[in-house]
Order: sequence, then C-alpha cells, then structure tokens
Amino acid sequence: MTAGTAGRGSHAIDPTDPNFEQEPTVFLARVSGTGAGRITRVEWDFDGTGSYAESSRIGDVDSSVQLATTHTFAKPGTYFVAVRVTSQKEGDAKAAYTLVQNLGRVRIVVR
Repeated sequence: MTAGTAGRGSHAIDPTDPNFEQEPTVFLARVSGTGAGRITRVEWDFDGTGSYAESSRIGDVDSSVQLATTHTFAKPGTYFVAVRVTSQKEGDAKAAYTLVQNLGRVRIVVR
C-alpha cells in the first residue's frame, strides 16, 4: 500500500493558521493473489481501531486488483492506516469458512 497527498504536493502546513484545512491523502492498494484465490473484498481502517469502516468496491472478482481511495484526517497526529484484503479460492465472498485475509499497513504523520 502506498500513500501520498492529493493536490498541491509536498509543502508546509500550519495548523494554527485560521484558514487551515487538512488535505486529503490518497491511498493506493496494489493486491496480487498469492494462491489463496480471488479477491472478494478490500476494507480500510483509517483510525487504527480495527473497525474497517470503509470498503472499496471491486468490479470483477479477480486474483489481482489496484484500488485507490482518499481520506482526510480531522486532526494532526500519527496514524497507522491498514488495508484488509479478503480472498476466496473460487471468489465466493459468502463462503465464510474458506476466506483468507491479509493486512497491509502504512504510517501517516499529519502535522
């Protein structure tokens, strides 16, 4: 998983500025199957709680996907963003006992 700021690129941000607005961060997940089957679900945890409240829509169920999403953090801090990818041998997302999950993480520092 990779992450970067959208918009103006790298620059200094002053959170004490009255016009301060956090910029959205773009997260890119490039996922390739490792023999576990077809990817059925990709979920994002932006606050590090393990809730995976957001998910990316997958068009065709396949053994590899590339997905991008954006997120704007509400306040400065260090965040450990995680992406959870679920796959299943035949691509059946409802086969509860044969799902395989993998995690990817990236550290984000918002100033």
